[in-house]
Amino acid sequence: MKNVFFLLSVSEPFFSDCMRLFKKDARSKDVHLSCFSYCNKGDNDLSVFDYAVYFKDVLDSRKGFSVKECLQQAKRMEEEYQFVLSDLIHAERNFDRFGKQDAFRTAVVMALKIEEVHSLKPIEMVVSEGLDDFLSMFLYFFSKKNGVPFRYPVRSRIGTGLYLSDGPDGHVVKKSLNKKAKSMSEAEAYIENYLEEKVQPSYMVANRRFFKVASKQDILTFGKMLVLKDRNTTFHAYQNPSNALMKRVLRIINASRYASCLSKNEADLEALSDMGLKYFIYPLHFHPEASTLIKGRWINNQLQIIEFISKSLPSDCVLLVKEHKVSIGRRQRSFYNEVVKHHNVMLVSHKLNPHDLIKRSCGVVTISSSMGLEAIFHDKAVICFGDVFYNRISGVVNARNIAKMNDYVLKALGFKGYSKDEVRFLIHEIITSSAFPDKDFSPHKYAEEHCEVFLDLLSEDIDSVISGEALREEVA
Repeated sequence: MKNVFFLLSVSEPFFSDCMRLFKKDARSKDVHLSCFSYCNKGDNDLSVFDYAVYFKDVLDSRKGFSVKECLQQAKRMEEEYQFVLSDLIHAERNFDRFGKQDAFRTAVVMALKIEEVHSLKPIEMVVSEGLDDFLSMFLYFFSKKNGVPFRYPVRSRIGTGLYLSDGPDGHVVKKSLNKKAKSMSEAEAYIENYLEEKVQPSYMVANRRFFKVASKQDILTFGKMLVLKDRNTTFHAYQNPSNALMKRVLRIINASRYASCLSKNEADLEALSDMGLKYFIYPLHFHPEASTLIKGRWINNQLQIIEFISKSLPSDCVLLVKEHKVSIGRRQRSFYNEVVKHHNVMLVSHKLNPHDLIKRSCGVVTISSSMGLEAIFHDKAVICFGDVFYNRISGVVNARNIAKMNDYVLKALGFKGYSKDEVRFLIHEIITSSAFPDKDFSPHKYAEEHCEVFLDLLSEDIDSVISGEALREEVA
């Protein structure tokens, strides 16, 4: 039996239901299902998996490892898997709850648990909820070293699609292309409609995470916190109810201070035009999350990026900074004060449609924002600090050396346009490889059809693993 390993995080019920559906398939008799769960045993029904490791197992095992032993194991892993462990640790926001030494020991023991599963029954395919934290990054390098398929679902930056990727930049896995291929003309029509309708990614128009003074969901969340047990033995260490209330009050205060700062420092686009000033746009990222910690692991200090760009802009050019709708109320006033202290940096309202802003701009400066892709659609320059799938397009300025920031800006100002064929091919790849449910997919609210969609995406890879064809597949 082939061991297919799952890394489960916040979407355990969805992945479990997907595998229950898979168990009805005749192929399942040849597949052993194993998993690592960030939750407590009993929080969700994981009986569909033949073998499960829980984060509490890590906490229990950690007691048996000294710092010296963990250092020895870490050095071995770095040599074996060809990574720097510290890089992976920096990709994990949940280590903040531990002390420095405990965070290091926890990371090493988490990796050792994966190796333990592999020693019991060799892992021949990895399916992760995402590539967005320490353990998923370790599994990426583990898969690369062992030559086994690594797959995780990616929310399409266009529409409501879901496709599979195998690398940190979130590119499409070509092996998972649907049999009903779409033509290049359909891709071109898709781009034209996207621009005409001023479409935005589904997660930028859904209001579930937008700032609210209060909502019904708050009451439900508060109730769940009150009855939650063993919160400290889950990887995400859910906060205490009192902390949740304090955070809500703080968000209200922060949102009010952001509104005040915006009113005093908002750019007048017409006045800029009358003065003959050009502008670039920097869309602030929600932080910390995969878009900054993983895709922007080379540089993700947004205040530094804004300062670097500010220093490199010619006198007839300014930088407009646009807040992420989800981040309203999450940043302190001091953050915005640092943004606007530069003479050539101003804020623009988060309510502005990005398409209208981009059309009049010189381009977009970003780590990995969807606005970078929208700028490509509008044939505008993109300076990209992160590792994201669209930076493979010729003409995107990949900023990796801060000392060359002046050159990056000059290159963007002299931008001549993208190859239409390259852009069409990128979108063709996404829409051909994606499953598009009728409604925006959420792993917390889904129907059986969503499970079927996800299994369809995995189907070809599972077949290859069962037959042995993909056992030595290269991971990107």
